[in-house]
Amino acid sequence: MAQRLKPEVRDRIIASAETVFARDGFLSAKMAEIAAVAGLSAGNVYRYFPGKDALFGAVIDPGFVARFDDLLDQRVHSLSGTQALAGPHSATANRAASTDDDAAEAADAMLRFWIAHRLRVVVLLDRCEGSPFADFGQRFVDRLVAMAVAHIQALRGGKTIPELVPFTLTTVFHTSRRAVVSILETYTTEPEIRAAFEAFWSFQVAGLAGLTTWAVQ
Repeated sequence: MAQRLKPEVRDRIIASAETVFARDGFLSAKMAEIAAVAGLSAGNVYRYFPGKDALFGAVIDPGFVARFDDLLDQRVHSLSGTQALAGPHSATANRAASTDDDAAEAADAMLRFWIAHRLRVVVLLDRCEGSPFADFGQRFVDRLVAMAVAHIQALRGGKTIPELVPFTLTTVFHTSRRAVVSILETYTTEPEIRAAFEAFWSFQVAGLAGLTTWAVQ
């Protein structure tokens, strides 16, 4: 008679896969290593998942990606018109201040999600090469750049923005993506993660405000 599959063993395999995918990336991860981290034989892992693709799908499932996308959309929407992008001396600064609470709420919702799914976020943003979500990190950057470019262009009255602006924003938001990954890899507790993001965002917000001010002069 076939041995019954146990939910707790399946969950242990998935947790171990998160660790290995976050450490090694999808392409370099080995089923044997995932089995070792789980404290199981490779054969036992294959009883639950037929291969690495199926196991990756259990770690980074469409529902998880959709939730990340939704929170990112809320964050991008809330940032449009805030002090962070308008700059302290912008003509829209007073109006932008009224949206800062929404931006803070959206930022906290995303941060809670990142903390709750720390290793999965690392995988999705930076360790997906060769997987169906290989372009997610680039899309993350592209959406932030598009938001910032649209906002700066609006402040310029629809005039074409300098070519250096999208170039600089792309560089900045690639740094942001790498910073998110680095923070979530380095720190494991919620207070540590929150403190690290507060420090990073305090630096980034000032830089974005400065770039916006320069671009609309």
